[in-house]
Amino acid sequence: MKKITVLLLTILSVFCLDVINVRASTVIEGPEVIHKAKNQVLTISDILSFYESDIGEVAVSFDEFTGNGNQIGTYNVQLYVAEGEIVYPKDIEVNVIDSLPAQIKAVGNYKDIYTNTSSELQNSTIITALESTGYIYTIQTTQMYILNNTYKANFEIPGSYDYVFRLVDSTGYDNTFSIKINVSDSGTLPNPDYIYEKPETMVSKLMNLLKTILIWSVVIISLFVLYKFFKPKVKAVLK
Repeated sequence: MKKITVLLLTILSVFCLDVINVRASTVIEGPEVIHKAKNQVLTISDILSFYESDIGEVAVSFDEFTGNGNQIGTYNVQLYVAEGEIVYPKDIEVNVIDSLPAQIKAVGNYKDIYTNTSSELQNSTIITALESTGYIYTIQTTQMYILNNTYKANFEIPGSYDYVFRLVDSTGYDNTFSIKINVSDSGTLPNPDYIYEKPETMVSKLMNLLKTILIWSVVIISLFVLYKFFKPKVKAVLK
């Protein structure tokens, strides 16, 4: 009898955990995967701003990303929101990649772009960002057609906008993509008052000096060769 009771309790606990995990995916709204560039500033506070919940404030319970944001790799982060004594977690991945266009803070779920109101994103910038996450691929003959763009007229207004486009190329490829462009104010980090610049080391100073000497040497030699080439030839006069 005790064994049966324990078995029933185990099954019930697993079922309850499954229900909590399934509900957590809808309780906390936001991307499952985030891409950011290794040399762009994106803090955990910025990431939290991508998520919302009707229950309350979304917080972080586990964070592999902070401290590794400039190292290419995949980092696990667990978010949560609490409803009384019940805690709903949401596991996400932050992928640090080599580069993204400077105007783009991050890309969610490989396709949804996060930017701010500073300036309008160009079509080429959007394509570059989506290629960087692996969402689309282009070749030399790729052509793009904009089917719907509610972002263009509202890029200075915070909000979430539709951007639908079609890609075709010479191979016969033809596909339509629908993404969101999420616009916010300047973000949690506005224009900084100070940006640290690492002092130049003796090695770097020496390398810069050698580069300067090499460049001037090439210029002088080139001028000398040109002078010799174009120098008028004096004909000998027989007496």
